[in-house]
Amino acid sequence: MKKADEETTITIRLPASLKKAIEDYALPRGTTLAGSVRRALEDFLVPPQRVFELPGLSKKFDEFLETQERKKGNEMVLLLVEDGGNRALYQGYVDFNLSTSGLVVLRARGPGGAPWFLLRKHIVGWYTGDGGSFEGEVGQELIRRGWFPVTYAPR
Repeated sequence: MKKADEETTITIRLPASLKKAIEDYALPRGTTLAGSVRRALEDFLVPPQRVFELPGLSKKFDEFLETQERKKGNEMVLLLVEDGGNRALYQGYVDFNLSTSGLVVLRARGPGGAPWFLLRKHIVGWYTGDGGSFEGEVGQELIRRGWFPVTYAPR
């Protein structure tokens, strides 16, 4: 692509006081009036901001759930849930019959374990594998760090 194809020139009329204000703003920042106007236009179209993806709604969590589904939900998982400053640790098996795109249903251990209905937007972490229980190394360390183990689900 030629430079002429990449850029174009526009002409705008500004009040002299605004032109001076923009030049005064640009000079200490090592830019020009044109550079400042260009940046302002770019920011207007796509405001500069940090994009924060909620962990429970991320692609990595989708992949985690897909892995659990392939294992037919037979693997114990720990889910870290933070809701309004409450830091809760859940242990159980993912129930894929009840889970939806925005909701994870976790069943407690044992036959007929009561389900927890957890909004994915509140899930901030997950773990499975060795030590992936309240009694395991990971669970105990999380509890030491202030995560509250939820041990029953209301019926």
